[in-house]
Amino acid sequence: HRIYLLMYEIALKQKIPAVSLLYWDSTIEQSIATPHLSNLWSPMFMGNGNGDVVEGPFANWDATDGGKLSRTVQTFPNQLTTQADIMAVLSGTTFAGIFGLLESIHNKVHSYVGGQMGDIDFSPNDPLFWMHHAFIDCIWEEFRQNSQTTNLATEYPTAFGQHHPQASMQPFSNLASPVQNIDGL
Repeated sequence: HRIYLLMYEIALKQKIPAVSLLYWDSTIEQSIATPHLSNLWSPMFMGNGNGDVVEGPFANWDATDGGKLSRTVQTFPNQLTTQADIMAVLSGTTFAGIFGLLESIHNKVHSYVGGQMGDIDFSPNDPLFWMHHAFIDCIWEEFRQNSQTTNLATEYPTAFGQHHPQASMQPFSNLASPVQNIDGL
């Protein structure tokens, strides 16, 4: 999602030049016994975590699936990123070795939040999508900085379908110069 995040940040900067992307460190909620009761799900921050979002800055937000922004935040923390998850990625030495770990960290938060975040076609409707992916990008960049001797382009893991290195990166396949997955490294 790195290119997608870059495009989002560029669009934001056209409106607010000094803006920077924030990230959501989901390890914080993971460490709470009742993460679904975190202040994150309050009117002050992201709004309510269950059903249509009717509180906070994103209340009654129209989603591109025809409904309102909604969430089904889980009541158990095991769907959130742990410090051990992050350390497993950062201690890796090859992209192929950490690919599955990073995907797992990425995917389980989508499941935890639910609603549009749980649907690949509509997850960008939720502002948490951008904050979550900025956190994934932060982890990825730290891995890259720790792996300066690794040739990520030649170590791209064997993958099939939409994750294949030469597959068109979605949703950028309609560009004049289509972007491939490997271009996102």
